[in-house]
Amino acid sequence: MLTGYLKNICKSSVLAALILTLLLAVTACSDEKTTEVKKDEPEYETVAHLNFPINNIKTLNPTVSKDEDTYFISRLIYDGMYEISDGMIPVPNLAESAKFTKGGHSVTVNLKEAKFHDGKSFNADDVKFSIDAYKAAGSDCPYYSLIKNINYAETKGKRKIKIFFHNKTGRSLAMLTFPILPKHRYDGPYSVIYKTDGFRPVGTGRYKYKSFRNQKTLKLSAFKDYHGEPAENSLSFIVSDAGSAYQLVEAASLSALVTTQTDREARVGQKEQKIISFPANEVEYIGFNFNREQTKKKNIRKAIAYAIDTNALIEETYTNSGISNDSLFYSGYMGTENKGDQYQYNPSEAARLLNKEGYKKRDGGSQVTNKYGSTLSLTMLVNSDSRMRSALADRIEEMLEDVGINVYKTKYEKKAYKNTLKGGNFDIYIGALRFDETMDLRDILDGEKQPVKQNRQLNSQIQTNNQQSTVEDEDLDIDEDEDDSSDSSTDDSAKKEEEKDKNLARKPDNSNFIRYYNGKLNDLLDKLQSGITTETAKETCEKAKKILNDDLPYYCLLQRTYGAVQSLSMEGEMSPIFDNIYRGIGGLKSKFEITEKEEDEENTGN
Repeated sequence: MLTGYLKNICKSSVLAALILTLLLAVTACSDEKTTEVKKDEPEYETVAHLNFPINNIKTLNPTVSKDEDTYFISRLIYDGMYEISDGMIPVPNLAESAKFTKGGHSVTVNLKEAKFHDGKSFNADDVKFSIDAYKAAGSDCPYYSLIKNINYAETKGKRKIKIFFHNKTGRSLAMLTFPILPKHRYDGPYSVIYKTDGFRPVGTGRYKYKSFRNQKTLKLSAFKDYHGEPAENSLSFIVSDAGSAYQLVEAASLSALVTTQTDREARVGQKEQKIISFPANEVEYIGFNFNREQTKKKNIRKAIAYAIDTNALIEETYTNSGISNDSLFYSGYMGTENKGDQYQYNPSEAARLLNKEGYKKRDGGSQVTNKYGSTLSLTMLVNSDSRMRSALADRIEEMLEDVGINVYKTKYEKKAYKNTLKGGNFDIYIGALRFDETMDLRDILDGEKQPVKQNRQLNSQIQTNNQQSTVEDEDLDIDEDEDDSSDSSTDDSAKKEEEKDKNLARKPDNSNFIRYYNGKLNDLLDKLQSGITTETAKETCEKAKKILNDDLPYYCLLQRTYGAVQSLSMEGEMSPIFDNIYRGIGGLKSKFEITEKEEDEENTGN
């Protein structure tokens, strides 16, 4: 025991001596400049490859696929003659130039030299074949809205094609954005639409098909012979569960995801992650029924607009996944300026306009009434199947009641909602518009002129005979100056009634359920679809916006935005647009930090 005790003493003495030596050394160096030992800077590896999530894809055949992912991936594999740029301005892709016949029904397109992924040359026959194939697919074709106004096409040599449209106000370069298929790979237009299983796409685009392993991982490689600037990377599209996609992006297993979800910011775990918001091709709006006593009055429509706080709707209901817009047109369409909400929230102005129509709050009441004591009551229709629009309706109801307007809100499922719209049994309705590359608003704005009151019997007959089709015979429109000698005593009252109804359409044509009519606007909308230049289109659109903001048949609540959520590993930034969400990825790469384990594996050759 004694021996052990002595050993412990010796050990303690040695330890004390060591500590003393260290303290002396530190003291001796105290007058010298202190230096920090920096950790090694992390090393990174750059990889020219990107990964994106997709849902299950049934087929990669662009003529018949209903898969949204196929649509967007096709934009990478195939080229159109034109493509959409910012402001929805068509710019040449496979086309060199185009010229519309003046006042005619056709356009002649000069084509570039390009190659398909299999090495064969692209020519005008491929354009004609593509048009025929999409037309053969009919309304099931995802590009039906672009080709439905095309009648037929004629080749004028290998580098020129002439495309004929059904009418001169149904033609635009935006219609020529559909993917061009290789004629030499198919037996005919109908043969391509029946090829679905195992379909291998071949186009002229920046990327070419490489493999689709087990229908789970689609791989594309850069096409080195691309006619424009080739891609500098390769891509993988991996079937992923929607719920886990955000986590996979955060973990850098996926490079980015593009989402329509309004709560995308709340789903992102890392604050440093980029979320690139871009305008969607969807607008939410209020439609005013021009065939109802109150909403056909411009002051009432404008008062309603001033009573609604669109900024609050965007922030609260859409969690900032939207932007203010000055009309139903796409924000910045054809280079026009988006001036934002033209009826910014102003309850005082709403009250002033209501007062002009004889409605105001009296004796401390919460509702506006006229001099006879009648309240201003409106029925508001909304589709209950849409959670977001239903929430919009609830909030708008509160805002209108704040200025004293009594609102009867009716929420119907889709079928009943549509039937009620067609029947005109509403004052205002909450609607949504989703448009394609052509930005053709005639479906909801074109109307037929309202006949004068003394000819209601004839009008009723016309409406009955033409309930499902647009009246094109000019003889059916009654001249507003026509003299009715059988009842001349009603001339003055008829003119007054007609003045009231100058913005009222005969019937709801297409989706013009509000029965709105403005002849000047109809002409401008036709002009926008008649093959005019970008500059002329800009001027025409500005005139159309001015009419729409004055007449206010629809009040744009917001234009939705979608978002591209990028991983921290992605170098650079995507520049998505609604019809090409992968736009701008050709030069992007991934950067990963090299860990010690990876360095050891490299050093050992594993």
